[in-house]
Amino acid sequence: MCCGTKLSTSIPFIGDCLESSSQDPASKINETTAFPVLITALVKIVISVILVASFILIIVAGVMWSTGDAKWGKDMIVKVAIGLAILGASGVILRLVNPNFFG
Repeated sequence: MCCGTKLSTSIPFIGDCLESSSQDPASKINETTAFPVLITALVKIVISVILVASFILIIVAGVMWSTGDAKWGKDMIVKVAIGLAILGASGVILRLVNPNFFG
């Protein structure tokens, strides 16, 4: 039983029903407001995957740096840091363009 908007397909981590987390009737999810909710969920999933991958890469680079190939490990840490800086900057830019982007 869906108390929100029933989707025609099941979306990973979301399911097939979009329910409003607020009791405010003005914030009810319908066909016109479902797309931003889905995009927000997708962005959160992508950012989470990127952060986990970055954490793993930093650990691998630290092991590489301490056990042998210091130059390659240091370069990998620098590249991960630059990638995280770009991710953060893009989040700031998206937040400035549309304050409702992240929910």
